Amino acid sequence: MARLAEILPLVRSHGLKVNVDVLTTIGHHEENLENSLPPDWQNVVDPSGRKCLGCFCPADPGYLGYVRKLYAMIAEIKPDFIWIDDDVRFFSHKPALCTCFCDRCVANFSKETRRTYTRIGLADALEKDEYPFVLRRKWLEHNRTLLDGLLRVIERTVHSLCSEMSLGFMSGDSCYEGYPFERLARTLGGPHNIPVRWRPGGGFYSDGCLFGLVEKAHDMGRQIFLLPASVEAIHSEVENFPYQVLKKSARATVLEGGAHMAAGATGVSFNILGPYTEPLSEFEPFFREIRKARPF
Repeated sequence: MARLAEILPLVRSHGLKVNVDVLTTIGHHEENLENSLPPDWQNVVDPSGRKCLGCFCPADPGYLGYVRKLYAMIAEIKPDFIWIDDDVRFFSHKPALCTCFCDRCVANFSKETRRTYTRIGLADALEKDEYPFVLRRKWLEHNRTLLDGLLRVIERTVHSLCSEMSLGFMSGDSCYEGYPFERLARTLGGPHNIPVRWRPGGGFYSDGCLFGLVEKAHDMGRQIFLLPASVEAIHSEVENFPYQVLKKSARATVLEGGAHMAAGATGVSFNILGPYTEPLSEFEPFFREIRKARPF
């Protein structure tokens, strides 16, 4: 953060705003564990008891203390805004799938429903729940509340240091959390309704099958439709991971951004630069195509 604090004025001197994207708040998957945080707090757990050692449960008070320190460090260098990445979700933290079924979460859900569950018993009850899905709806609300509570910790931490700072959230298709986008946007805006940014995302990493572009644009439209009207800065994610220029052409990259805007986005966030093992000249065709398409 100290190094970034030195760099931010240099970037701003070129007329650009500066944001910090927090790639890992909960954690994405079980990856790069040798350089990751030790499991000092509760990892997320799926119904079968599998943990994801790269992801932490936001119901753990110790973990929330870490979140406060993390976002305070970022807010203190005063970027123009802060993005919260799409690891803040409860579905698909490999090798776990549906989370979190840790002892604390199961106990909390038991209190909420006034019934005593074990992890296995709760998983079985959810599996057997039939229309009108009373228990599953309560589990959806449990997940929404847990997610909202984590974002509330972030909002209060950041706005206690920078009261006018805008926060942004990257979403995906949130079936497991029940698409609580309006609620989350209100939380991130805080008591003074600071404008909130949004970055809807999805998976389209190669143009080998262009129908994936159509599917992702459809996913975008579904996410954007559920946003409150107060969210105006909707920058769709165009991600060319793993940043191999032969996997997605410059033309397909620009077409994807246009499709997302047709689906309701108000801008495009191009995540297309690689990990700098290749010369930047490799990526110049992408920027030429983006520049040509900007008037359209």
